[in-house]
Amino acid sequence: MIAIPVRVGKPEAPESLRYVLRSICHHLPDEIPVVCGHAPDWYTGDHIPTVQDSAEKHGNMGINLLAAVDALESFAWWSDDVYALKPTPPTVYARPESVDHLLARVGNIPWRRTLLSQQKILTSWGYDTSTLLCSESHHPMLMDSARARDLLDRIARDFPTHPLGSFKGLYAAGLEVVPQKDPKVMYPLKGIEPDATYLSTTPIVYRQGQAARELRAMFPTPCRYER
Repeated sequence: MIAIPVRVGKPEAPESLRYVLRSICHHLPDEIPVVCGHAPDWYTGDHIPTVQDSAEKHGNMGINLLAAVDALESFAWWSDDVYALKPTPPTVYARPESVDHLLARVGNIPWRRTLLSQQKILTSWGYDTSTLLCSESHHPMLMDSARARDLLDRIARDFPTHPLGSFKGLYAAGLEVVPQKDPKVMYPLKGIEPDATYLSTTPIVYRQGQAARELRAMFPTPCRYER
């Protein structure tokens, strides 16, 4: 199963989900996607509805993650802007850099605050974040629901201010990971790298970027989860 969290939006949104689903159908045809949260009006596949009452992105992501954990035994935790480019089954990925190294180079943005919170939790759990590879990346993450539920309950109890949607780096700690460059394309002029396994886009790149144009050319035909 592939669980794809979708935040509340317009009835037809997000369009990017169409290309996520097309890429999955093309490269991972045996996987079954399920949308967690908001299902666009054109979507015909499995759906886990949620009440997304958080004003914060990672809060709503956490609501959808908890719903997936309760409904599925195991799943790949995906995203509505991450696209499969090769027939490679999801696993547990990490950036090829440590948690501390990533924190040292990212700017003062909201995402950095969630990474700092992860760093605090990981340190309290006994991990050395100067050497631990950071799995908070734009890859899908293969998850076992029993392990995920145990960790989510532990985080909610011991670190109640941490947004549960910021979870992949905590889930992967202590597991064997596959280091891989983060697939996020940040700039409109940048195309898809020839050896890329996945692609992730920012909103502006999806609307007008070279990588998005290449993506649409790869998957022009609607899949079985669209009407």
